[in-house]
Amino acid sequence: MSYNGIGLPSVRGTATSGHIQSNRSYIRPSATAARQGRVPNRSSRHDRHFNNDNNNSQKKVNEEIQMHQQKRRLECRLLEMRERLEQDDRLTTEEIDERINRERQRQLDLWERQERDRLALQEEKKKRKKEEKK
Repeated sequence: MSYNGIGLPSVRGTATSGHIQSNRSYIRPSATAARQGRVPNRSSRHDRHFNNDNNNSQKKVNEEIQMHQQKRRLECRLLEMRERLEQDDRLTTEEIDERINRERQRQLDLWERQERDRLALQEEKKKRKKEEKK
């Protein structure tokens, strides 16, 4: 059972029905583009779409996901810090908890300040552009 040279010459002994499926993921180049010579490298639509820097087609990373990843990294660092402090046996559990919470709050406050500064810069740039247009 073969179709256009694809498939087995005989399905006997293969424990299959010999049914041949088409490749539905293949995207053929446009016939008009091929006639006009606009498909020199025959790349797929997917490649042309994601490699086009002029249209800024790359997706921007979601800010919530970035913040979540930052918090996860912070918690990993805090866990390592906790383990180091517990191994030293110099501090009590309450003192270790206090240091960990203080470090967590310091980092969160730092991120909050950075975000406020970033938003303030964006607003300043918008105002400048608005003034330049006038």
